Amino acid sequence: MKRAWEKWKTFAEKIGNFQATVIFSILYFVLLSPVGIIVSLFHDFLGTRKFLGWQKLDDTVSTRRKMKEQ
Repeated sequence: MKRAWEKWKTFAEKIGNFQATVIFSILYFVLLSPVGIIVSLFHDFLGTRKFLGWQKLDDTVSTRRKMKEQ
């Protein structure tokens, strides 16, 4: 009986690990996908939607000060 119990515990642990992986994967996609979609629709973190091309240099800031800020 003890041997059967040990085999059952090993089998149950494998089932539990698989079940936890499936459940947590589903929760991850169900909870984080809408957040990612909402954030990507309303905010442009990298500034990729801005004009891509030459930008005017701001003449009011001295070049020396700008070099120190780098």
